[in-house]
Amino acid sequence: QRLALRWIAVGEERLGAGELDAAQRALLAARTLDATAPGLEAFAERVRVASAGR
Repeated sequence: QRLALRWIAVGEERLGAGELDAAQRALLAARTLDATAPGLEAFAERVRVASAGR
């Protein structure tokens, strides 16, 4: 779970920097490691919203 949380944090950083592709890759990595990680669904929603606005 710790590694999944780290990927979420990296993804949040990339999303904040406008690097949507990197954020999506981080989301996939986190989801693969632990689909129940705290904060994962909220991060996934932020990535989804950012993707829709692309």
